[in-house]
Amino acid sequence: MERASGGDRGIGAQFGGETESISRVKKGMTVRDVDGKKVGKVNLIRLGDPEAGMAAQEKAALGQGLLVDEFSHGFGGSDEPHVPDSIRARLITAGFIRVDGGLFCRTRYAIADQIARVEGDDVHLIARKHDLPTTHMTE
Repeated sequence: MERASGGDRGIGAQFGGETESISRVKKGMTVRDVDGKKVGKVNLIRLGDPEAGMAAQEKAALGQGLLVDEFSHGFGGSDEPHVPDSIRARLITAGFIRVDGGLFCRTRYAIADQIARVEGDDVHLIARKHDLPTTHMTE
């Protein structure tokens, strides 16, 4: 299996490619890790928001994130991504996709700069499945 080594790499802001890669991702696409193994299907796409990411970092530093998020979630608020605040800030700042692994698998998140390329209906990552943040992580 060829690893991501060129083209539409989306490997970070220093290359300016992550926005182009994540903008090509569509709901329902199959996500594959660096080894070509299926991670699941895309069920949410969020573009990066540096200002919101800074707010999430500040909440995490003050220890306020979890209580506020649980409260807003209970009333229908959006608290995506459902991960610890320290990881959440990075996902919000950079942008992310949420990947549904199926009935007995955890929901996982891929940061925009982990997207190596988008080909057809497949999103290829530069990370392994088990290295992606999940909804059941603890700090």
